[in-house]
Amino acid sequence: NKSDTASIEKYLDLDMFTQEKLKELPDTERVKVFPKVKEQLWNNFLGSGGTRLKWQNKMIVVNKEEIKGDRALVEVTFVDQKTGRTEYTKARLYKKNNRWWVYYIKD
Repeated sequence: NKSDTASIEKYLDLDMFTQEKLKELPDTERVKVFPKVKEQLWNNFLGSGGTRLKWQNKMIVVNKEEIKGDRALVEVTFVDQKTGRTEYTKARLYKKNNRWWVYYIKD
């Protein structure tokens, strides 16, 4: 869906997101798997991708933020609208050219 793609591209730094996902790997391994993992993550956010489907039926509540210079942590609560189950995480953002970009959130 083009509107999904436009929305994601507007707020998500997929390269940095992928790097965060792979940060525990040695550099040589990270370089090898980066393109494939990046594509998988992208597909998860779109259409019938796992992350999109998981978040689709949840109310997303943005809570408190901690801003330190050009970095921020934002508390996010996901509430399943059917079960009432909640999941809590913190999104990581950075500021570039007066815009905030998400570079990591638990997916």
